[in-house]
Formats: sequence, structure tokens, C-alpha cells
Amino acid sequence: MLKPLSNSVQHVQGQLFEKKFTTLGRLLSYWNIIVGEDLANVSRPIKIRFRKDKRTKRMMASLDVATDSANAMLFAYRKDLMLEKINQLMGQDTVTDMKFVHYPIQDMSKNVSVSQNEQPISEENKQKLSSITSIIEDDDIKQSLMNIGAHIYGDKS
Repeated sequence: MLKPLSNSVQHVQGQLFEKKFTTLGRLLSYWNIIVGEDLANVSRPIKIRFRKDKRTKRMMASLDVATDSANAMLFAYRKDLMLEKINQLMGQDTVTDMKFVHYPIQDMSKNVSVSQNEQPISEENKQKLSSITSIIEDDDIKQSLMNIGAHIYGDKS
């Protein structure tokens, strides 16, 4: 019996990206604890790269952190401490290296609007979103999907 291609793609995608995005999501959640409130406002973990060490055959992860040039030196001095905190919170050798990438933003804690021309969502689309997400039990996931749907339906410019 033939299976739809989407089933296979979903299975492969899950195996490939599950660890990467789960780790990056957890890093974002713990970022204030890892670097402190002051540095959390001027930095963000933006990318995690996994590779296999040729000698030990172990998976190694390198974390790219976006920050401005003025704080990059401060991060470089605190790199070992941050790596220790990451691995303490998330498990031994979760991240083995960090790279600091220039990102010119004054305060990353401020939310930046992606689209300035968003239109309000219609009542019909609100009901459509509610019916689509009604089977989801987790309130946080449901709210996130509702927000995404509202942006998709509302931004028609």
C-alpha cells in the first residue's frame, strides 16, 4: 500500500530538525538565566549547528549569538561561564562552542513589527481559526496558532 508523500516527509523532517529546534527553543527560554538580564536585552541565540567530531564520533553543537559590536567583547570574556551554564541547565555537552555575530540593534527586548500594514482579522476568519484550533488541548499552543493565523488572515496588503 502506498503512503502519501507528506507522511514520509514529516517523519524525516521530525528526525532531522527535532533536536536542533528543541535545543534552540530551550536556549531562548533560559537565555535570561544564562547571560543575565542586562545582556539578554542586547543579545539573542540565533542559530545552532550540529556536527560530528571526526576523532571522538560525538555530536558537537556550536551556538551563534547575535549581539552588537560593543557587547561582543564582553560576551567573549564570559563565553566559558555561559557554556557552563548552558550545559548545566540543559545537559552535559549540549553546546560545545559559541560564536558571536554582529547584529546592530540597540535593545533586542523590544518587539519589532514585521508588517506595518496589517489589517484587522474579520469575524469570519476568527471563527474559522477557532474551529481549526478547537481540537488542540494545550492552551499555549492553541494561542500561538491563533496568533499566527490572525497575522496570516489579517495581513493582506
